[in-house]
Amino acid sequence: MSDGDENIALETELIRRFIRNEYFPRIPAYDRPPDSAVESYIPRYDALIELQSRYIADNPFEVGSKERCDGPGIDEYDRVHQYYHPVLRSYRSRSGYYDLFLVEPENGSVVYSVFKENDYGTALRGGNYENTALA
Repeated sequence: MSDGDENIALETELIRRFIRNEYFPRIPAYDRPPDSAVESYIPRYDALIELQSRYIADNPFEVGSKERCDGPGIDEYDRVHQYYHPVLRSYRSRSGYYDLFLVEPENGSVVYSVFKENDYGTALRGGNYENTALA
């Protein structure tokens, strides 16, 4: 297994734990997916796994405050995020929108979200978010 594959495996496990321990418990019991559904919430692309790992699962801020993280500064995405995120976060707050998204059109991947909820880092074509209002 290469270092990249090993990192993706570690990041995927971090996301699994977050989904099981943080995300699923917030869903009302009558609508909560079974634990066996965790895998269906894991992003399909390595780049999206990295985003969810950094900005959701490994984000030092609590659920509901994840937007306070400007980014860890690991790569070019983080540097761009650190530059634009404070501006977009302020705009979202002033405008009254619940969230702002950037969606890559080819795969429908949510590549940016101010709020950093579980729809961030997902693909809107196929999977759990395909029939949502965001898709």
